[in-house]
Amino acid sequence: MWFHVVEDEPILRKVMDALIKTEGYKSLTFESAETYLDFYSSPQYIAPAAVIIRGFNSQVQLQ
Repeated sequence: MWFHVVEDEPILRKVMDALIKTEGYKSLTFESAETYLDFYSSPQYIAPAAVIIRGFNSQVQLQ
């Protein structure tokens, strides 16, 4: 099962990636919405179980 993490803060992106992998899942990380959208429209796109995005109010959202 794949998760996609979209987070501009490198430390938070790394922590979320590590937590997901610790639980035995796979993750791909993206530093911005733009890089995620580029991946989304590419032939390499892998559909995730969830996309994890931290909103402007610092709340984590699962999409």
